[in-house]
Amino acid sequence: MPTPEFNAASPWVPSPYEWSSCKLCDAYDFFRPELVEHIRAVGEEPRFHSKQWEYAQLLETVKRLPKRAGTMVGLGCGCEPSIPLLAAQADKVVTTDLYGMHGAWKNAHRRPDTLWPELRNLEVHPMDMRHIDLPKGAFDFVWSICAVEHVGDADAVVDVVRRAGELLAPGGRMFLSTEYTFDDKPFYAPARPSGTLFLDRSTLRRLFTETGLHLVEPLDLRLSTHPLNVPVWDQAANKGFVMISCTVYRSQPLPFWGTYGGCVSLVLSREDTGNDRLLEDPDQRQRLEPLWKLGREVSRRLTLPTRWW
Repeated sequence: MPTPEFNAASPWVPSPYEWSSCKLCDAYDFFRPELVEHIRAVGEEPRFHSKQWEYAQLLETVKRLPKRAGTMVGLGCGCEPSIPLLAAQADKVVTTDLYGMHGAWKNAHRRPDTLWPELRNLEVHPMDMRHIDLPKGAFDFVWSICAVEHVGDADAVVDVVRRAGELLAPGGRMFLSTEYTFDDKPFYAPARPSGTLFLDRSTLRRLFTETGLHLVEPLDLRLSTHPLNVPVWDQAANKGFVMISCTVYRSQPLPFWGTYGGCVSLVLSREDTGNDRLLEDPDQRQRLEPLWKLGREVSRRLTLPTRWW
C-alpha cells in the first residue's frame, strides 16, 4: 500500500489504513487488501471504479456484522454479482427490482433466480422500491446500492429510506450507497429511464435525522488528494477508457453544466449508538482544487469540446 503524505498541521487527510462502512469513496480504498479480495470475488480486477467499491463496501459490511444475518433483502438490486456471495452467508435472501416492469434498468431486465437457479434460499419479488410490499421488522439486513438517488427529489429519497428502515428487525442493519455532490445543494441529472439525484451534505444528514434511523459510525465525507481521485467526465469509462477512475466524477448532461461528485456508503440501524454526525474538512474545497483543475485538463484531452468544463 502506498504511503500517504500526512501533514501534522492538516489533520483532515483520511487515513488509508482505517476501514469504515460510512465514508466517501477514495482511491486509497482500492489498495485495501480486504476490498481487493471482495472485488475479485465478484469476478473483476480492481480498476478504481465506484461500482466495484460499492460491492466491496457491502461485502465487507456483511463480513463485519456482529452476528449472522438470517434474512436479507435487497432493494433495487437487479442482478448484482454480489447476490450469490450474500446468499452464501444468509438463511434467506430476497431481491427486489422492476424485473420485467416498465422503467426497469438494464441490470433488472433479467431475474436473479434465472441467472442463479442453484440458489435455493433466493426469493425474487418484482417491486418498485418506492412502494415496498414486504413485512415490517422481518429482516436482519437490508441493502441498496446506488438506487435511492433515482426515486425522485430529496423528500422522496428520505421517505424511501424511512420505509426501508421499517423492514429491519431489532438489531438489524441497512447498507446504502448513493451519489454525492460536493456542492452546497443537491444536483439533479436528468436521464432515462429515471434521473439521478446527487445528494449533498444536508440531504445525507436527513437520512439519520428524519427517518428514525441512526448511523452505526460517523459518516466521513473527507477526501484525500490521491492522484487517482482526479475527476473526469463520468461517461469516459463507457467510451473505452476502462482504467479511468470514477471515484470522483462530474455528471454532465449538458456542456458546462454538471457537478463534482463521488459515491458514499452508510450503514444505518434503528438503535442510536451516538454516531449521528458528519466528519468534514472545512478546507476541503481549497485543498481539492488542484485535483479539479487537473481533471478539467485531462477531460478536455479525452472528450469533445461539447463535454468540456
